[in-house]
Amino acid sequence: RRGSGIRAEMTATGHAALHRYTFPEAAESRVIVDLATSLGTPLGSAIRVDGDRTLRGFGRYQVHPTLALLIGEAEPTGIQTVYVVVRFSRPFALAGAYELGEEAVPGVTSAQDADVAAFAAFGATAPGDVLEVSVGLSLIDEATAEANLDAELQGRSFEEVRAAADTLWNERLNRIQVEGEAPDLTIFYTALYHVMLQPVDYTEAGG
Repeated sequence: RRGSGIRAEMTATGHAALHRYTFPEAAESRVIVDLATSLGTPLGSAIRVDGDRTLRGFGRYQVHPTLALLIGEAEPTGIQTVYVVVRFSRPFALAGAYELGEEAVPGVTSAQDADVAAFAAFGATAPGDVLEVSVGLSLIDEATAEANLDAELQGRSFEEVRAAADTLWNERLNRIQVEGEAPDLTIFYTALYHVMLQPVDYTEAGG
């Protein structure tokens, strides 16, 4: 949040993401996992607390709301269920699941509705305290989301994952070579990047 003093960094692999939060000195630090806010329209979601390091759940989305408006929402076109496993690098002091717009109550371990989220709180932080959050995703099921997390993030540092993502994006963008002035190159490669936004790889852990 702007003005919070928290530094948020994020990088990704094909089916997982790695977040790194560096906190200032504070009485409490927390992370919110929101399954309802998406580029698509949320159709239903669920989340639950599992132990003291993990959140699990899914979100169901209409990822092409304009298309749904044209052909009618009764058609299944563009509806996708995304399963998620969120693992923290250290235990949280408390956590809770809740419906967005309602009060977040610690100790409520699950929620299911159109708009749900969960928070994980980590107590007081000293300046420079770092928390890493690993997120596995799957279009198959929750077990595959966890398998993707383990296969793509386990044993890798934030810097390693970020460098690999940088290399992959450069490979994609270098498929087309153009010449010109710097502003034109910026416009062209930004447009090319936008063409490849939200890529989906349907080949998941285990084939």
